[in-house]
Amino acid sequence: MWLMKNSWNALSRGKKIVVGVVGFFLVMSLIGVLFGSDTATVSDSDEVPSVTSESKEPESPLEKLTKAVREEAGDKTNLDGYSDRIKEISVTNEIVAIDLMGSDNLTEGLVKGANRGLVLDAIKAYQKASVSSEKLAITIWFPLVDNLGNAELDEVLIYEFSSSQIEKINPEGVDTKRMDENFADVYTYVHPAFEW
Repeated sequence: MWLMKNSWNALSRGKKIVVGVVGFFLVMSLIGVLFGSDTATVSDSDEVPSVTSESKEPESPLEKLTKAVREEAGDKTNLDGYSDRIKEISVTNEIVAIDLMGSDNLTEGLVKGANRGLVLDAIKAYQKASVSSEKLAITIWFPLVDNLGNAELDEVLIYEFSSSQIEKINPEGVDTKRMDENFADVYTYVHPAFEW
């Protein structure tokens, strides 16, 4: 007993607290085992309710494409006075049309490249969503300022592709400076302000 008393007195205050807390929990768990507890246990013979997620309806082609466009091109634009990246998306068997709000940047060249990059993002989204149609039309909208200082939202880039052309495109390998010729096989429009 004398040896234990000396050992206890030799312990630092922090160690005494730790020993006290551990001892308290040991005593409490022993009391719980001896006198039973109110906690329920599950045995193999008990029926366990299964947790299942509600069955969802499959996403429509429009929902799949919208989700993919948001993942690839982002939710928001950085254009002053506009917030949503997606202006409009429509899906039919004949044509899928993706209209996006453009992106502003530091220099004229960066603006042109960034907005052509949005076209590539839309192509990636179309391919990712596995939507099928005869044509894909991508339009980029951008506020252009006239010589009197008035800004008006206008179509600055329009690319239309056949489904066979879309299958050939690797968006990761396309040079944005070479997109204006021999890229879209149905139709290409580049506003004069966005020409290279």
